[in-house]
Amino acid sequence: MGAAERRAREREDMKTRILKAARVLIAQGGYENLTMKKVADHIEYSQMALYNHFPDKDSMLLALAQDDLVAFLNRAPRRSSATPIEALRKYLLSYVDFAVTHPDQYRQIFMRSGRSKVIAVPETNLDFANVPNVKGREVLARLMELVAACGEHHASFRDVFPVSVFLWTSIHGAASLVITITVFPFGDPSDYAAKTVGYLLSGLIGSSTETTSKKLHSTAKPPAVVKE
Repeated sequence: MGAAERRAREREDMKTRILKAARVLIAQGGYENLTMKKVADHIEYSQMALYNHFPDKDSMLLALAQDDLVAFLNRAPRRSSATPIEALRKYLLSYVDFAVTHPDQYRQIFMRSGRSKVIAVPETNLDFANVPNVKGREVLARLMELVAACGEHHASFRDVFPVSVFLWTSIHGAASLVITITVFPFGDPSDYAAKTVGYLLSGLIGSSTETTSKKLHSTAKPPAVVKE
């Protein structure tokens, strides 16, 4: 192993050690009480040296949150024996479940102001690559995979990118409400999430059925006129 490779591995090992210590301290005192000094003291490391790995507490919390999101993605359902619609339903509900079970991490990735720069692009050039958050792109990529599978059976799912963005932004709104409102006013949060996802999918499926019905009616030949 060369010197450069050894230094890179040592740096990665130290980063892992720092994040592990941060998790221990968060479990003891919560996100808000975590400080760079506490982490440095916990691993008997110089606070100034800690800044070589993470410039501030915020960047450390983001790294932790993204690790948790990766774990969520690894557990999230992929195409299986379930119908495409059912697999998509489970994925959307598991997204809300991630927000509910990891509210601090969810806020850190998706709800912190100034987290990602605003990318101005022409409306005709909206693209998957323009999603600024790297882990956000992974969430969207998995969602697009499931939407594309639904498109094999329902025409309204075939415009994969805009449909995926519609579903993601809708379910993000639901997840944000559930973890932001202290006393949730819309019934049981799990029931609310299930109904929200149900309405979203049934609306798309209904739109597909309506489109197909109109197409059949518009292309059907009129009955032959029987002459007497």
